[in-house]
Amino acid sequence: QINMEPLFISPLGLEKILETETALVQLVDCRSFIHFNRSRILTSVNVFCTPLVKKRNPRCLPLDVIMSKEAKCCLSRPNLTTVILYDQDSDQLTASNGSTDLNLMYKSMVRYFGNKKILILTGGFTRFKQECPDLCTPHPSPLGTYLTLLIMNDVGSGFSKASFTPLLFYFQTQPVELMPYLFLGDALHSTMKDQLLDLGITAILNVSTSCANHFPQDFRYKIIPVEDTASADLHFWFKDAIQFIEEEKKDGGKILVHCKGGVSRSATVCLAYIMYTRCVGLEDAFDFIKSRRDSISPNANFMMQLYDYEKLVVSHSSSSPLSPCRLYNPVLSSSSDSNSSSRESSDDNENGSDIELSSVPALRIMGKKCVST
Repeated sequence: QINMEPLFISPLGLEKILETETALVQLVDCRSFIHFNRSRILTSVNVFCTPLVKKRNPRCLPLDVIMSKEAKCCLSRPNLTTVILYDQDSDQLTASNGSTDLNLMYKSMVRYFGNKKILILTGGFTRFKQECPDLCTPHPSPLGTYLTLLIMNDVGSGFSKASFTPLLFYFQTQPVELMPYLFLGDALHSTMKDQLLDLGITAILNVSTSCANHFPQDFRYKIIPVEDTASADLHFWFKDAIQFIEEEKKDGGKILVHCKGGVSRSATVCLAYIMYTRCVGLEDAFDFIKSRRDSISPNANFMMQLYDYEKLVVSHSSSSPLSPCRLYNPVLSSSSDSNSSSRESSDDNENGSDIELSSVPALRIMGKKCVST
């Protein structure tokens, strides 16, 4: 029987291991991507359990699903012996509580990596940064992690340089395409004018209170002034956001939706858009977008708003939800679908913006017709 009682390591103990046995250890940051992206312990990878995933898997997390490509690559190193988990500030008493996220992650890791030693960092990131600030980075970047791993190769990690090539592909240096006319990205992407023009972007939906509109002469802008907080009402703006995207699409344009990190606010807007225009539930929309941008993680407040919005969409739907694979797959768009669908306009078909998508019936939600494509 597997022992599920957590084992712990102190910040100074971790510091010693990182100085002497870096290649044998992998740190796993269990905080949200936003916290991870702000600052983390060097060489860490992010594995975060969203409230939705925890609710559906209260006993053991589906690590194969929630781990990013980077995390899977780092945790599958053949010479890896020890995995160390940490959150923001859990001590031994808190982490031993079976109802906490960190405890659930620990048990899941033990089951998944039974042949490796799994430890929890006492005091989490907060205490480690206080005691070992030089081993934390205030300005993390995926490329920095990649370079760190290449350095580890020089000290005997057993990996060749070529084996890390896929990581460079994984790190998204440009916005991801959700639809032929819809892209999801972050604040940095919104500053890359040449890249945006190459992608054919004509409009930018800025879901933030702090990100600037850099090129008003080159792109059509709309601001949704919402902060990423536990009390912000993003649901209120869904109608305006969807209308903005649809108007630009009808004119043959392409839209970038971004916030600061491209993780919570902009992802929430895109989830609402997919749910509304494709008449699908939150789970299908979430899986669809996450398959393209793995880092999405709306905060708990926005997730509850999306749950409420899902009820609205479902209550007005007159057809069964489409499966995730039919959201964006030209092969599955049959002739019978085409014959039974209602077309919004011949212009959409001529532009070829999304004619490969399966058709859905026209609906009426929020006082306007749900888009049929």
